[in-house]
Amino acid sequence: MNDAKTDVFQRDNSLMKNVFLCSLFCCSLTAHAWDFGLKGDATRTTTDNVNLTNTAPINDSYNTLGGYLQLKNESLKFKLKGKVEKYKKQNENDNYSADLSMQYKYSKTNDFTFSAFKQVYNGTPAVITDTTSDNSGARIAATLGTEFNKDSTGYISLNGTVKKYSKIAGRTDKIVTAAFGLENYFTPSFMVNPELNIQNNNSADSYYSNLSYGPMLYFSFTPNDSWEFFVDGSYSYTSYSGRTVTTTVKNRKVVNKEYQELKSADIGMIFTIAKNLTLQAKYTNGKNNSNNTTAAYKADALSMGLGFKF
Repeated sequence: MNDAKTDVFQRDNSLMKNVFLCSLFCCSLTAHAWDFGLKGDATRTTTDNVNLTNTAPINDSYNTLGGYLQLKNESLKFKLKGKVEKYKKQNENDNYSADLSMQYKYSKTNDFTFSAFKQVYNGTPAVITDTTSDNSGARIAATLGTEFNKDSTGYISLNGTVKKYSKIAGRTDKIVTAAFGLENYFTPSFMVNPELNIQNNNSADSYYSNLSYGPMLYFSFTPNDSWEFFVDGSYSYTSYSGRTVTTTVKNRKVVNKEYQELKSADIGMIFTIAKNLTLQAKYTNGKNNSNNTTAAYKADALSMGLGFKF
């Protein structure tokens, strides 16, 4: 008889526990409702120096299709991003990339993000940069912000990345990046964002190891719900620890570390055609100086795009 009562009690207790857990789960779903988001962009870019070279620059244009799928609630965000670039002339520059990330936001201005990514090129790109080759890896990032008042927010962004280049034997990069910035709204429609960036790349192949740093300044003006105008400029100085440049000064050979100075400026606008549809236009001017003459270049680019978001 006692065993029967015990069995009934255990069943009732188990039922109450399941009801409690189910209620707790339902309350959690209600308190942290999930939202699904979709964004896409189609952009056409024309440039006078597609391969970023200092000799015989080539005019070209390319199409970019990009977007993301997103699932988020108040504290978690899962995002899958994808991008495809297709060139009209320089087909070896064609590439596609994917990025899967999870972000935990534990306050309005503080978050942590982990992501895994991969980029694949159609061939051996002619673009003269250190990153235009098949690569994959993982990234962990944190943004720590402070609201000084209702118009100003300061932040520090820290980023650690491990990136492996499958077509370059022995090359795995370990990259640490830090950004220090301030978002300040002088009026509800006018925002200024200065930022200082520092990045160190410790590569297994010393040829790619470098330290870069420099400021960025971004202006945004939104006169109404339909228009946004923006201007930004940046400067970065990069010093390579594993590269040297030899010059002759007064019949004497002088060996220095290679450096590059990149100056870039953008001006553009975003026009909201409908609730979820935007038209974008941007002009970019870039100039890279270096004591290695083969790394110097000038380039202009004009982009026109259409974006949608749900």
